[in-house]
Amino acid sequence: ANAASTAVPALIALPFEPVLDLSADAIARLVAEMDAIDHAVPAVTHTLGGSVEGYRRWDAFVARGGLNSYAARRNDSLDPSGVSRMSAFLNLGMVSPLRIGREVRTVARNRTCAGAAKFTAEFETWRGEGGSQPRH
Repeated sequence: ANAASTAVPALIALPFEPVLDLSADAIARLVAEMDAIDHAVPAVTHTLGGSVEGYRRWDAFVARGGLNSYAARRNDSLDPSGVSRMSAFLNLGMVSPLRIGREVRTVARNRTCAGAAKFTAEFETWRGEGGSQPRH
């Protein structure tokens, strides 16, 4: 094959310059340039973002028995460990709602899990993830 047949197709023209440097300094500079945000609000430093952190948080919630105790503990505002704290990761697309729903089903099938049904009901309705519950 010649070089023309293996060439990567041209990228779609974007109305902005893509950011390739995602180091902490570059992100700080980018945020400083944004006019549409309130710069008086400090950065959240106690919670990391991204898929890896989202799935780490989910795995920790499941491992500590969070699904089992969810129904009993979810409404206690003084007990932050009673909930998964996955909202931001789900809302921003950092974790897959299909994967979370599938894993809840797996946990519920493999052991007695009192809170899995309540978690699933709230996950599917309150989180707006009605189509996320795996059926297969």
